Amino acid sequence: MDEEFSLFGSWQQEWSAKQNISIPCITHEPSGFHLPRKSWSALNRVRTENGRCAYAMHKRGKSPTSFCECGAIQTVRQIVEECPRTAYSGKPEDFLTATPESQNNT
Repeated sequence: MDEEFSLFGSWQQEWSAKQNISIPCITHEPSGFHLPRKSWSALNRVRTENGRCAYAMHKRGKSPTSFCECGAIQTVRQIVEECPRTAYSGKPEDFLTATPESQNNT
């Protein structure tokens, strides 16, 4: 072999080739890394669309229904982008850059 194999380099190349991913390859501490744990966790739940919502809780048998109070199936995306009661008025990228507004919305 002429080149030395880099596991990280290989992974980073594969990650970058994926289409439609909203989370960039992290090669440095992400925005908000030094926030208090509760805020950091909430931001990451929004970033990964994997959080404590009725849909996820219902799948685990922890909620009797998967619906939001507005009548839609309650997912993290629905809470943040679609629900008339809770939708965030800023840009989705705000959660990646950890703007103060996005932190107040989590």
